[in-house]
Amino acid sequence: MSARKRKRSQRARPGEMPSFLKLLGLYGGHLFNGTALLLLTLLATGAVSILISWLPLVIDDAVYLGFAYLMHLVLLVCDGLLCASWMLYWVLKGIKELL
Repeated sequence: MSARKRKRSQRARPGEMPSFLKLLGLYGGHLFNGTALLLLTLLATGAVSILISWLPLVIDDAVYLGFAYLMHLVLLVCDGLLCASWMLYWVLKGIKELL
């Protein structure tokens, strides 16, 4: 019984604000997770960029190269949108936990 009461008393009450360090840890953790996962998505974009830079040496077809460059731009735009939405999600989640 006393252990259960102690655990309840250690929890933040609804009217109390948690400590600054706890809030900073929650927000920073969300931001770090989002950033680490975004860097993994950027690896794919980097690999495609390297592939695009080597394609003209291997393939001498203008139509294929044009399509490859177009797909590279599409990948960059989609990755940028993914990056923005992912960061927005984690920032909003962190703010929601702060409030």
